Amino acid sequence: MTQWPPDLRDFVSRTFVAYTGDDRGGLERTLKAIITEAYRAGTVDKIDWKSVPLPLPNSPIVPPPPPGWLPAPITTAPAIPSPLPLPPVEAPAPATGKRKSRFDKTNNQKQPHTNHTNGRLHDDVTVSFDSPEQKEKRARRFEKSASTTASPSAAMRDTPTGTVSGGGEFMDDGDGTVSTCKPIVGTSTRLERSYLRLTSAPDPSNVRPPSVLRETLLLLQGKWRDGGGENYGYMNDQLKSVRQDLTVQHVRDALTVEVYETHARIALEKGDLGEYNQCGTQLETLYGLVGGGRDSRHEFAAYRLLYLLHTRNLRDTDSLILSLSSEARAHPCVRHARKVREAVVRNDFVMLGRLYADAPEMSGYLMDALVRRERACGLGVVARAYRPSVNLETVMPILACASTHDLDTLMTDLLGDTDHPFYDKNTHILDTKAATPSIDAAVRNMTGRAVDIKGQL
Repeated sequence: MTQWPPDLRDFVSRTFVAYTGDDRGGLERTLKAIITEAYRAGTVDKIDWKSVPLPLPNSPIVPPPPPGWLPAPITTAPAIPSPLPLPPVEAPAPATGKRKSRFDKTNNQKQPHTNHTNGRLHDDVTVSFDSPEQKEKRARRFEKSASTTASPSAAMRDTPTGTVSGGGEFMDDGDGTVSTCKPIVGTSTRLERSYLRLTSAPDPSNVRPPSVLRETLLLLQGKWRDGGGENYGYMNDQLKSVRQDLTVQHVRDALTVEVYETHARIALEKGDLGEYNQCGTQLETLYGLVGGGRDSRHEFAAYRLLYLLHTRNLRDTDSLILSLSSEARAHPCVRHARKVREAVVRNDFVMLGRLYADAPEMSGYLMDALVRRERACGLGVVARAYRPSVNLETVMPILACASTHDLDTLMTDLLGDTDHPFYDKNTHILDTKAATPSIDAAVRNMTGRAVDIKGQL
């Protein structure tokens, strides 16, 4: 450590003793700038520090420095890389003994290096500025910080499922699931339990251990296979409660992966893209932590590609494709998803219709929403290419429609159930010139929708 000359240390000490303002951070930055410049000029040992005027900020009268020595003292000095070892000193921790959440607003604000502890600056320079009034002021500030840290609402932040936040008693996985920083061990033996958003520490007697959750998952899978699709609300509620019990116990293993995969598949089957997106996002993290079957990983990577295409996030789509291994790219679902991307980018509606008809696994459920929008865009192209009218049955391949029922669904989505003079529902003849303004407005409304907080349009 660089040793300061005794006169310099006395100069710093006298400056702090004489200062009566509240901006000690500005004073320290001013001192740092002066001392740094002296070291750079090689005059730190030549300056008579006893005769140098004290650089007190906002002083009514500041004597000028010696000619050719240093610039006048400034209140706020820019950050200058210093050759001196001047590390910031951390402030005392709040009296509660808890740390703030890493997402707490007060924890994210940048604090200037003005925190002094035990009246020390740097290089063992003792400064006696801890007056009773200042101590009382700091104590009140720490009391405020402590009350914020102890508040559950301030400690619960959106963090990924299964991870532990930096402080506070509880954490939220973004799905309403609150986990303690220390995992609990559930003791409940109930197979079925409704999902309830936690606002406090969970009771172990209401949490099911992994062995019971395995039985619950098998029960729910059996009910779904036996016709549970008629009550998706019940199935969704039960699977969310299983995820919640896994989260509060910090269980991240093959069972957790299977639960999220099951919930994602059921959500896809029922068209709940918001719930699917929550499960799919967590699966990306879980696959990196605990692994998973190769087929399942590649299958859900393909679903992620289709979902990103549906939300028109082409940049993330390309990033995901670049991150795939050669083995993943050879998977049938991934090959299909990449062809879908190519068809969407090229506006190849005919190719898109063929891919929609041949969608593997559960890709068709994700393409339902995607093709609905692309059909509307295709109809806009047809309305400009065919004048003065066209029989839509002759252009069904361009509209990715396999039947007249698909045509009726498309026109209902765009124009509603109201009869329009430019379209005959019986003959499917469209007056393209008269219909163009209405079709363009409907397409803009359909393609201009923003992604909501759950990740769905």
